[in-house]
Amino acid sequence: MTFYFFNELLQERDLNLSDVKEETIETILKYAEMILEDDCLTEYEIQSIRMLRMFLGVEEGEFAKYGYMDRIERMIIDQMEILYADNKINKKEMLHKSDIQGIFGLGYDEYQEIVNKVAIQAYSRGANMQDLDTYL
Repeated sequence: MTFYFFNELLQERDLNLSDVKEETIETILKYAEMILEDDCLTEYEIQSIRMLRMFLGVEEGEFAKYGYMDRIERMIIDQMEILYADNKINKKEMLHKSDIQGIFGLGYDEYQEIVNKVAIQAYSRGANMQDLDTYL
């Protein structure tokens, strides 16, 4: 299905993307939950969710605007708890953190605020600040 066809389908029903925004966000979040279940993001999954966001017209900031940040925060925290379990972040995990930020289209400060909730726990367990890939 192309974006053009999708828009035609909506127009036939006298709708536009903003009329179905919550449904499109819900679809994206269900997909995100599914691809994060195995704690590994493939390049295909990363590109798929980015394309899905673009195709469905979900812009940066709309997850928050429509009240979905608690759910996204929970997904991110779940991932960060796995990454920070050994009190350090290696290069592969740094990339994974970046990919997670990208799939949700979060700004740096917004994302770091969530990540730091888990990084602080690692630091309190005795982690070396230099190993945490964050600034507290």
